[in-house]
Amino acid sequence: MTTPQRTRLSSERPHILIVTSDEDLRAFLAEGLLFGGFWTSSVASGMQALEVFRLRTFDAVLIDLDVQGFGGIEVTRRLRGPKDAQGTELARPGLTDVPIVMVAANPSLDIRDIAQAVGVDDLLTPPIDIDDLVPYLFSVVDDWRRSHPGRMFADQASREM
Repeated sequence: MTTPQRTRLSSERPHILIVTSDEDLRAFLAEGLLFGGFWTSSVASGMQALEVFRLRTFDAVLIDLDVQGFGGIEVTRRLRGPKDAQGTELARPGLTDVPIVMVAANPSLDIRDIAQAVGVDDLLTPPIDIDDLVPYLFSVVDDWRRSHPGRMFADQASREM
């Protein structure tokens, strides 16, 4: 049973960063999520994702495990920041604490464990149905926002600067 979603204000449109080198997947996600009620930005490599996060914030990240460059695991590790052997964050914070959802075609148990250890919040496997993905991502963002009261949506924060 899902909980009913509250009515969103027009200014409460979450901004999702899509990170994949697969052009078809990137276009599918960007268009589907836009029509589903999100703002979207998309990049084709891990390096681009890290650079974009130096310039702005997002409400969630949807990243492909096999993205070009660093790959989804290393990008997540860098976004989350360094950790010690026990998984405790070190003094230098990461670039973001927003939810990171990874798309992985055939993830092994090792990949699932590694993804969780570096800070991936959830792992999705294709095929991806946009009609299922939209409410799922809204619930991910809503859950995160409940645990971070007072944090504005990414685009609200940028307008107030």
